[in-house]
Amino acid sequence: MKKLNLFGKLHVIPNTIYEFLITTQNDKDANDPNYPYNIAPMGIEFNDEKTFYLRPFKNTKTYKNLLKNVHFTINVCQEVEIFYNCIFFKEYFKKDQFNLDEKTETPFLINSIASMTCKIISEKSISSERAQFECELESLVSWNEFCEPPCRARNLVLEALIHFTRLKIIKDGKRKEFLMKLIYEYQDIIKRISENETYVKIIDKIVERIKDF
Repeated sequence: MKKLNLFGKLHVIPNTIYEFLITTQNDKDANDPNYPYNIAPMGIEFNDEKTFYLRPFKNTKTYKNLLKNVHFTINVCQEVEIFYNCIFFKEYFKKDQFNLDEKTETPFLINSIASMTCKIISEKSISSERAQFECELESLVSWNEFCEPPCRARNLVLEALIHFTRLKIIKDGKRKEFLMKLIYEYQDIIKRISENETYVKIIDKIVERIKDF
């Protein structure tokens, strides 16, 4: 299976959507000095070792910030709690949770596993709700350990396997139907976000086998 090697350290599979935290500069004129930066979770798909696409919704602060500043940072985090805080407790991410890249003054998360500065190459509208930014990696500004960014496909395969084992022992018809529906939904998501042959093979096999129940 082909893997891309970002900066010789971060390994990702092509055409697979990984979950990162994107940090951008907020508008200085209308900004709370305690919260000069915005952080938001976003899926990113790498097609080579240099370029990738962002597809933010147009009504988000991330999108508005990217229109004003071509530089931003993608942060690699494996702790689910960080994503949780990012979504539900924005107030956690005060100025002291970030450092700045010396060259671009782009904010990056201090407690991330890795952070990479990036630059927008081009931007276009892909729907009434979303835009697409073509971006390129510029530099690795923080690195703590070897890792692979989180990918939902891997976790969904594991969930599907666990659900399958329960189907063999559960007698409640409604509960079985519910678990089978989840597995079908996982299959749709996995095929949409990943071309990892192993993930696809496993979920297809599970779906094939649940037809026996």
